[in-house]
Amino acid sequence: MIVVGALYGAAIIGTDALARSANEMWLLGASVQLIATSLIFILQGLYRSVIRYMGQQAVWDLVKAVSYSTLALASVSMVTSLSLPGTALLVYWLLLFVGIGGVRLTSRA
Repeated sequence: MIVVGALYGAAIIGTDALARSANEMWLLGASVQLIATSLIFILQGLYRSVIRYMGQQAVWDLVKAVSYSTLALASVSMVTSLSLPGTALLVYWLLLFVGIGGVRLTSRA
C-alpha cells in the first residue's frame, strides 16, 4: 500500500488534478512498478530482516532498495510513456523512503 501511495502521490504532486484518469497504460505501469519494487525488496532482504535488531546497515539497505525502485519507475515511465511531472522521481523516492522507514521505525519502537 505504501508503494502504491508513493506512486500516486508522485503522480499528482506538481499537477493541477487531484485524481488522475486510470487508463490502460497507467494501470500497466503501476502494476509493473509494484511487481518490480516487490522483487527489489525481496532481493535486498527487507522482508526477512528482523525489525527489532535494525541498525545502520538496514538503513543503507533501505536507501539502496528505494533507489533501485526509483530507477525502476524511471524505466517503466519511459517504456510505457507515463505522463509524470518532472519532480515525480524525487517525490516518489522521498515518499517511499519515509513511508517504508517510518513503518519500520514505528514497529521497532
